[in-house]
Amino acid sequence: MPDPIPLPLEVLRPAATPVADLDFHLWRDAPGWRNLTLAAIGLSAAVIALPLVGTPSAEETNNSIASCHGNAAAFAGPSGRGEVVGFLTTDQAIKLLQNTQFSSRMAINPDFLTNVRSLVHVEGSLEGTRMVYLLPQGMNARIGDHVEVVGGHVDPSLPCHYIPNLIVRVQ
Repeated sequence: MPDPIPLPLEVLRPAATPVADLDFHLWRDAPGWRNLTLAAIGLSAAVIALPLVGTPSAEETNNSIASCHGNAAAFAGPSGRGEVVGFLTTDQAIKLLQNTQFSSRMAINPDFLTNVRSLVHVEGSLEGTRMVYLLPQGMNARIGDHVEVVGGHVDPSLPCHYIPNLIVRVQ
């Protein structure tokens, strides 16, 4: 094996370190460093805040919809047959609508906002028990009419909305 090439002595000696400038301040004199630090802080804050303000994923949307659906019992009345025993005034209907939407944390389907609200005694319920059922547009009922009713349910076409108790047929 050939002899290694000798290195000059300057390479083997440590280089003299320059004396630091006593008037040097990293934040003031190194704008690149300052910008890098500020960018790192901003990105870190964004990464931490992203789950709090980010766009919901499909799973989160399903969870929020499921949380709305957990309150379906707040507005669901019994299904079956009954007798119309009265009607709500406009003021009573508005108050009931507000209370139902607040307690269920869901909004009524907009198609049913202006429907007439009737009081129905459902067969098999206690004497004097009345439930509110909506008359669909174009359907007429009078006090004493026998009706078929269905309970309210979550609206599958609108998240966090419900379809109220409805009269489906006047007999």
